[in-house]
Amino acid sequence: MPSRSTRLQRGFQLTAIALLVLLPVACSNQGAPNGPNSVSSAPAPPAPAPASGPTDAEIQSLVSLVNSHRTSMGRAPLIWDDRVAAVALAHSQDMVDNHYYGHIDLEGRDAGERLNDAGISWSYWGENYCYGFSTASSAYNFWINSAPHRANIESANFTHHGVGKVGSVWTHVFLKPRTVTGVETP
Repeated sequence: MPSRSTRLQRGFQLTAIALLVLLPVACSNQGAPNGPNSVSSAPAPPAPAPASGPTDAEIQSLVSLVNSHRTSMGRAPLIWDDRVAAVALAHSQDMVDNHYYGHIDLEGRDAGERLNDAGISWSYWGENYCYGFSTASSAYNFWINSAPHRANIESANFTHHGVGKVGSVWTHVFLKPRTVTGVETP
């Protein structure tokens, strides 16, 4: 077994060799940016664009109709939320796949529970659904001429929404996010 001084000497030798190998690489000037503010000569890749609303033309049309109606009565337009739209789309798809139409799904959950299951916190929620309407204007006209559906569209309690459409089945989920001292909770 080597003595303590031999082990220390060997450790110093290995450290010296490592420094001789690493220092030229770490201190190399090649390719280094010039100037105190230079970070990279290549432009940074663009950040992904935030979701700005629905991509389906019929859903865009419905959102426009709903928000035009709200602003005509002095209400703020609803803010599109992709997460809420995903909940609405899943409900429309579930109704189509399982041949039922209703606010309560086959697992016994309402829209509030579906929002909770998706990790979306809310203070208020509402839901409109309809089937048999292939266009946004026909679904909108059905809802706006029905007192409970119209109440959801016009409610000052709702600030956000999402719409899901599968074939001629529409689900429109409304909500006001739960906040703590004015900041939306995730």
